[in-house]
Amino acid sequence: MSFQDLANSITTYFQTVAVLYNYVVRYDDDPRETPTSGLWCEALIDFGDSQQKEIGINSYRNIGNLTVRIKQEAGLGMSNLLIAADRISNAFKSIDVDNAVIFNVPRIAKNGRIEDNYQITVTCPFRYDE
Repeated sequence: MSFQDLANSITTYFQTVAVLYNYVVRYDDDPRETPTSGLWCEALIDFGDSQQKEIGINSYRNIGNLTVRIKQEAGLGMSNLLIAADRISNAFKSIDVDNAVIFNVPRIAKNGRIEDNYQITVTCPFRYDE
């Protein structure tokens, strides 16, 4: 699986989740303006590391993370952010996307205030084999 195919599989699946809950999402190198109000998400893919899966066979396991930073302007409380984190975490918990990318159990981190936003991050670890 190429990096482009991997990124397309992950972002396509995440976009279906975002549309379901009406979340605004900005992906890597998105030319649109950054939202200044309301809840929005920033999605980043870290392609991670590769390891040979079996000795003597050209079989590789690749691991990485989908990181979703959920943001809204500071001072509105954490309730909406935590609901969004829960929804995204549940959508990526132990699933197989396109019969190729296997997600493990996501982690949620409360990052607090970053500039004018309050942020919670959902990290969704994944693996895929070649």
